[in-house]
Amino acid sequence: MDLNLWCIQVTDVVALVSSLPHKFRELRQSLPKDGSPSERLARLVTFWLELGAESPNLYCDPPAAAVSNLGPYLGDSQEAKYIKEDYGQLLWQVYAEISRALEQGGEDPRIIYQRAFATFGRIPSESGQGLRSAFILVSPRELPAGHYVKDLLPGEQLYDGSFLVLGGPRSMGPIHTDQNGETFTLPELTAQPHSWYFTSTAISLTRNLEAQRIRKKAEKDREEAILKERRRQAWLDSEGGLRARIQKLEEQLEAEGQPETELPAFLR
Repeated sequence: MDLNLWCIQVTDVVALVSSLPHKFRELRQSLPKDGSPSERLARLVTFWLELGAESPNLYCDPPAAAVSNLGPYLGDSQEAKYIKEDYGQLLWQVYAEISRALEQGGEDPRIIYQRAFATFGRIPSESGQGLRSAFILVSPRELPAGHYVKDLLPGEQLYDGSFLVLGGPRSMGPIHTDQNGETFTLPELTAQPHSWYFTSTAISLTRNLEAQRIRKKAEKDREEAILKERRRQAWLDSEGGLRARIQKLEEQLEAEGQPETELPAFLR
């Protein structure tokens, strides 16, 4: 690289950095509307992935995670704050445009349109920090024949044999206040879904949660079997259980035509 080209590139970079607050705002206010729903959908999903934005499968606010990644590079100045705000709003615009393309009939096998399902359910979840949330689940059986999500997973891999787990909610639902003034939500009852989710993450999440459900059920069945056996053994060792065993033995001897035997005193 010669000196002239080096000077030009440094000048361009400085100009770009200096104009960042205005650039993000201009871009946010001028999102193009060209292309068919399927064309727009394909490009916007690819764009979302290229930006490295979090998928809406596990977060209420996917853009927030993407914006936070800019923090170390931008600092905490007022200008940096404007850039982060505009970038976050731009990502929410892209999210809304993806939803609009889906609503207009666009399809992309990389994502699942939640509103294609007539109903949805919730299963409670909890983070490692003890924060309560919920997973959104839907039934592929509600989809018409030929829909790419209908046979996405075989029945034995669906959650509880029937459901596809899409991911986390967009909203936890209404905020309540207890008698001590503390606020709380009930996501397992009121969480609302995102309009779309990534297919790959939904497949992985469904398989993992189904494996967890099977493992927990097996553990519960084993614990119940152990408890049942302990109760049975305790009853057999009790006076009532001992008398029942003696009676059964006498009945067997009688049925086999064996002569009556004088039982020891402690068994009478």
